[in-house]
Amino acid sequence: MEKKLIPKPRTLWEHIIVNLSYYLVRPEQLSDFVRIAREQLGLSQLKLSRYSGVSQSYINKIESGQVRRPSYDTVYHLMHGFCKFILEKRVKTKCARDLHSTNVCYVKRDTPVREALEKMRENEYSQLPVIENWPYVDSVVGVVTEKSLLKLLEIENADLDKIKVEDFMEPLIPLVEEDTPIEHVKELLKKYYAVLTYSDRKVKGIITKWDLIHNL
Repeated sequence: MEKKLIPKPRTLWEHIIVNLSYYLVRPEQLSDFVRIAREQLGLSQLKLSRYSGVSQSYINKIESGQVRRPSYDTVYHLMHGFCKFILEKRVKTKCARDLHSTNVCYVKRDTPVREALEKMRENEYSQLPVIENWPYVDSVVGVVTEKSLLKLLEIENADLDKIKVEDFMEPLIPLVEEDTPIEHVKELLKKYYAVLTYSDRKVKGIITKWDLIHNL
């Protein structure tokens, strides 16, 4: 008999919902799925037992193949246990929305460098996103940072009112959806100065390295 493919971890939720009827009709296919799904989710047999109401010993028998055709109720309760655990885990997991600051201070390409520097000093920011048409994500064109503005020291008698931000702008900073797991944001902040969050194609907030440190 052809076996059902085991899903990747990131699609477990969708797989369980879509294929519940499959396992109810073909319970003999459940053995491999329960074991692999449980391991991918980091669940012990005991913990799955607590979430599903199916005894640990019976889960062990299913995974080892001793029970080839578990009952309809058993299949349903195991699937319900997986869903309950995934939902609970999602609620506990912090996302970008939990850390971002909604007070986004930004500049435009043609903003004078002096104005950008004043905004940095007043707000104690080390970077400012460059956004041409607030708050739309399509108009985010880059970032100006303290590091990039240090190049001003190389210009003699620099007129900060005439020099524009675009002359010192760095490439686009990352944008992530508000519900992006914070672990992904942490990885981005190892490479970038800040991360912008968005929803419905509109910028909603900004996360800096300091925001991560502040929320340790």
